Amino acid sequence: MDTADVGKETKKIKFEDRGPGSYLLKSHSVSVLYGIFLDIKDTRRRILALSSNYDHEGFKDFKEFSKRVEELTVYRISTVAGPDVINPTNSNSFFDTITKFLEKNGKSGVAATDSFERLRTVNGFDETLKVFYRIRDFIGEGMFVFHVDPRTLKGDELARVEGSATYVSDCRKEEHNGKQENAATPYHG
Repeated sequence: MDTADVGKETKKIKFEDRGPGSYLLKSHSVSVLYGIFLDIKDTRRRILALSSNYDHEGFKDFKEFSKRVEELTVYRISTVAGPDVINPTNSNSFFDTITKFLEKNGKSGVAATDSFERLRTVNGFDETLKVFYRIRDFIGEGMFVFHVDPRTLKGDELARVEGSATYVSDCRKEEHNGKQENAATPYHG
């Protein structure tokens, strides 16, 4: 894993060894997040998934898996109203849903989302980043895992997003090598 883009010498941390905090997964493919969902479930944690890619091809396995899991709650991020839907224009609802879940579940709670880009498109970069910083500051003993495709960011935006995370995992190198290594490096920005 290349840690140069976090600007600090860091130690690799495997996801099975992870503790509380906010985890950024940098990847060209949102499928890496779905694999983390499955990995997290193996640790017997309670999962809250907020997805704007619910109909994405890579999400199919996760949908099938979610039918067998009692400790999983899924919300879709969409402008189309419906049950278990959060409108992306309502960033307070997004924040409240995550923080209430983490507060209720403590260290067994994991909230995860693939919706950074969707929220940014609707609410703007700065507003979305504020929400992610607020979540990071609230976490307590739980975990918040989110995916960002670095190609969608410009200028200093990637460094600013990295600052909103406790840990940063650059999954792009592993994707190019044809294997996925579920590791994260602490970010000390």
